[in-house]
Amino acid sequence: MDKKKQIIILISTLTFLIVSVFSIVIYKKAFKESISLENSIYEQENKDSNKVQDKKIEETDTSLSSQEENINEENQEEKETSSLKEDNKETKKENLSNKENNSNKNISSNHSDSSSNKDKKQEIESNNTTTKPIESDTKEPPKTSNEELDEVNTLRRKIENTYGITIKYGNELGSYKPKRLTPIILNDKDKIKKELNLINNELKKYPQGFFREFSGMPLTIYLVSSVPGNVFSGFTDKEFMSDIKITLTENYFFEYTLNHEIMHYIDAYLEIKMYPDNPYDEYMTLNPQGFNYGQVNKEYNYGNNGNIKGAYFVDDYAQSAVREDRAELFKNMITRLYKPVGMFDNGEVLQKKALIIDKQIRKYFKSANGVVYWDKIIGK
Repeated sequence: MDKKKQIIILISTLTFLIVSVFSIVIYKKAFKESISLENSIYEQENKDSNKVQDKKIEETDTSLSSQEENINEENQEEKETSSLKEDNKETKKENLSNKENNSNKNISSNHSDSSSNKDKKQEIESNNTTTKPIESDTKEPPKTSNEELDEVNTLRRKIENTYGITIKYGNELGSYKPKRLTPIILNDKDKIKKELNLINNELKKYPQGFFREFSGMPLTIYLVSSVPGNVFSGFTDKEFMSDIKITLTENYFFEYTLNHEIMHYIDAYLEIKMYPDNPYDEYMTLNPQGFNYGQVNKEYNYGNNGNIKGAYFVDDYAQSAVREDRAELFKNMITRLYKPVGMFDNGEVLQKKALIIDKQIRKYFKSANGVVYWDKIIGK
């Protein structure tokens, strides 16, 4: 039995070996065929890819060739256009030459034959038909002096109608001489327009209808360039109370000067309304003890040596007279855009003086009973 088993095992082993060898041979053959097939597929794909690339290259070459042709055509067109422009330039030159010749002929002869002129005109027009017409200048032409004057007068009338006052300038002053001085007339339209705009901006700050309350005391503002010796920058003429005149010269502080003079106008009205009292007695009680107007003490001025507290007056000029004191203070109440530091602080003398002016105006001008511009300035 043992020998039979051994023989069976041997046969089985040999059979297994034969089958294994045969399987390996078959696998190697199949593997080689697979690789050969993949190589053939890869080569075919490469061939196809090369064909596509060759086709693209051909298309690119064709496109470049077409572009070169277009460029050549464009260059040819540009050359033709340039040539046409040169022809047009020559034609224009000929036209200008014809015009100049015709012009010279017209100048040299004032009695030229009309039929001849028509023929020349037709000849010029026939030449111009081959050229592009010259475009007209679309810029707005400069304003003439009359147009500028109309614009200034329109602004002046607007201000006069809005506030119920009169404004004069240029030769409109007539024979009037402020302070017996002959002023230098202001005729420059730009300067007049600038001053009218400044006047309008300042008068807007007053209560609506304020200047119409000066019953029987109409106001006329005269605009001049200067006065001999520059004696003043502004002057209020109250010689005839029924015709108040304010003269203003050209100066850097035009707005302050305007409001300073308007305070003189207000005081002239208050003097009449408060009679037999006056606007000044209560106001002057706030001055330093023993002080007399006309004697300047800089220690009393606002901002003297950097001191902004405890001031009695705005500046030296305010110490010259009580009316100038009030006018200098009021111009700071209404011309300034913001509250000045230290001038109208609570308890300061200048604030107390400002409150007296405010009280008097409110009492005798109905238009000032509400909120007014200077409320924010004096800290009311």
